[in-house]
Amino acid sequence: MSNIILKFFTPAIKAMSRLRYFGKFTLIVSFFIVPISILLFLWLPSVDMAISRAKNENIGVEYIVQVSKLLRNVQQHRGATNAFLIGDATYKRIILEREVDIEKNIIDIDALDARFGSILQSTESWKDIKNQWYSIRERAVGFSSEQDIEESFFIHTSLTNNILFFMRDVSENSELFLDPQIDSAHLAFIVTEALPSVSENLGQARAMGMRISEVEVIATTEKYFYINAVSSTRNNIREIDAGIKIVADKNPTLKIELEALADENIAKIQMFTEYIESQLIASDVNGIMKGEFWNVATEAVDSSFKLQDAIYSALHQILQERVDSLSLQKNAILVSILFALVFAMYFYAGLYLSVKKIVFLLGQMSQKMVLRESVDLIKLEAKDELAEVANSFNLAASVIVKSSQELDIAKKKLEEANLILENEKVSLEGKVKERTMALESLKDSLETAVQQKTSELKNRVVELEKFEKVAVGRELKMIELKNEIDELKKRMQV
Repeated sequence: MSNIILKFFTPAIKAMSRLRYFGKFTLIVSFFIVPISILLFLWLPSVDMAISRAKNENIGVEYIVQVSKLLRNVQQHRGATNAFLIGDATYKRIILEREVDIEKNIIDIDALDARFGSILQSTESWKDIKNQWYSIRERAVGFSSEQDIEESFFIHTSLTNNILFFMRDVSENSELFLDPQIDSAHLAFIVTEALPSVSENLGQARAMGMRISEVEVIATTEKYFYINAVSSTRNNIREIDAGIKIVADKNPTLKIELEALADENIAKIQMFTEYIESQLIASDVNGIMKGEFWNVATEAVDSSFKLQDAIYSALHQILQERVDSLSLQKNAILVSILFALVFAMYFYAGLYLSVKKIVFLLGQMSQKMVLRESVDLIKLEAKDELAEVANSFNLAASVIVKSSQELDIAKKKLEEANLILENEKVSLEGKVKERTMALESLKDSLETAVQQKTSELKNRVVELEKFEKVAVGRELKMIELKNEIDELKKRMQV
């Protein structure tokens, strides 16, 4: 198992073995810094995009709030103008009040458009709506009789429709329609689609009712108009109610306020639609009373805008909380990473300096050992592997110092022994010289003796040679005699 592990780490061991400690630490740190940098590079743009998106949505909400106020005033201006044109001069005051309010709305929206028009791409459309309103205001000056009601209704409704389209454009350009959270997405749909449709249907019904309030018999086309308006309004109410329930389940903090306002709005709209059904749709005779009809319709419309304002506030709060949360997350992560990097670099420097210190002390000790100077053992407070190396080095140094001391003692003894040997050598050389002289004398005497013996041996050899010749001749003679005797015997036998 250990061999397998060792083989697995062999490439890393070889790579790290070829680097100095600075390179090793830098390599290890880079393995952390590079992935973190890549993650930040990929993550930060998405967070910034989410924050920017939520801010843009909030800008859209702020802009639409002011536009919805304009829509409300234009709708009331339309209804009051119709009432005025059928001969009720009391509505002139309402017309003038709404015109003042509309001018204030225009000033407020101009200020917003100057700040956010480039983001929402709303400037040109807003200019068209302003010009359309100024045109209506100029033309309305010449309206004075029932013959002008149809034109007034048409041009006002054309303006309200354009305002509704403008609100949708602002919603799209601010990405409210694309909100990723279910609660804010439903709220955005309610305030940019459902409630504006409800208020416009109710506003048209109010304006139409003011126009026909003096008529005894309701025309079929007008009944169809009210049937469609009531049906469309009720569909929108169901969408609003369902959306608010989803929002309440997702965000309980908004439940009480929104559900109460939604119930109030539904009740007032239901009262108005039932009034229309009973007095205009189901009856062949016009049974509405102008003042009562205006009040009931206006209460229904105002309750829709009241709910709309509350939803705007809730939506703004949700989006702002999202911006704050994302910004907090981003800043917390960046600060955490920054602190982590600072601490990592701090401890990286500390580790490197610690290693550098130990290496320096080991090198210094090695130099002293080479120069055979007195060596102080390394004292460290560290308890890591390098401390173990230092301790091992201390142990080796202790052994080496001890061995060096023993070697010095041995060297001193060796020098003493060499001195003794020198003295012995001198004495031995004298003895050798004396012995050599004795041997040389012995050699001379031996050589003389050898020469004498050699001379004696030569004389002896001469004598032996003479004896050999006599003896050999005698033997040869005996052999010849023997051969002659044998020859004689043979002859005698013959």
